[in-house]
Amino acid sequence: MINNVITNFETKLFELKQYPTPTIWSSPQGNLVYSLLELQPSNIDHIKKSIIAYEDALRKSNREEAPHDWGTIQHNLANAIHALGQQEKNDATSILNEAMEAYRNVLLVWKRQELPLAWASIMNNIGMIFQLQGELSNGAHTLMKSVSAFNNALTQRTAEHRPQDWAITQNNIGASLQILAEIKQDREVLEESIMAYENSLTKIVPEQTPLGWVTVMSNLSAAQRIMAAQEKDIGAAEKAVINSDQLIKFLEDTTKAEYLALCKKEKERSQELLENLAKA
Repeated sequence: MINNVITNFETKLFELKQYPTPTIWSSPQGNLVYSLLELQPSNIDHIKKSIIAYEDALRKSNREEAPHDWGTIQHNLANAIHALGQQEKNDATSILNEAMEAYRNVLLVWKRQELPLAWASIMNNIGMIFQLQGELSNGAHTLMKSVSAFNNALTQRTAEHRPQDWAITQNNIGASLQILAEIKQDREVLEESIMAYENSLTKIVPEQTPLGWVTVMSNLSAAQRIMAAQEKDIGAAEKAVINSDQLIKFLEDTTKAEYLALCKKEKERSQELLENLAKA
């Protein structure tokens, strides 16, 4: 069973990098899953060709005559540009601004009252763009915009009716708050980040959603390690080690040694911090 789970996990990671759709489970730079995504082969040419195709289709589409089709093309274009912005690090800011404009164009025809779940998906994606822009620029205000967009998405993505989407959005809120907490050195914000990750885990079964579970567990462990380092909190360091152990146990049967090695490295960092705090 575990080999099937890991195979599915690896397949999802590859798909996230190959196809022009944004990563739905966000992870701050430096966290385990962000590192795993960086290991995957990218296909920028494929994404750029998709953008050209969507732009051509958009020129042939009429917003007034077929608003839903026009919105769908805009949505696909926004996803493709968003994916490009995640990979083109040197020009990420301008590319992400283009993606933001495309998403906002979608909202001209995908109204909250008529298409609430589609609207919520767009709000989540807008939140992810604000998150990446805030991380790249150390922009606290931009990160708060991302949290606001995610909270808008949660008005339609409820835990009761859309548990998977709710869990994704809670994780994304946690990631934005984690980045913000590091910028501001703010314990309260970091506690909110940890709470959001823990909320997300209440709706995730690792055997059913391995990518999501590994992402959130990695994010949670990283946030706890940051808490331990900033606040000299031994309890947080202990929790980070425990969560790393759970990740290692989940991944230990995979043949992809680099994944397990990254996870073990994360645990070593938490273990070293715990030992240093215990000696202090």
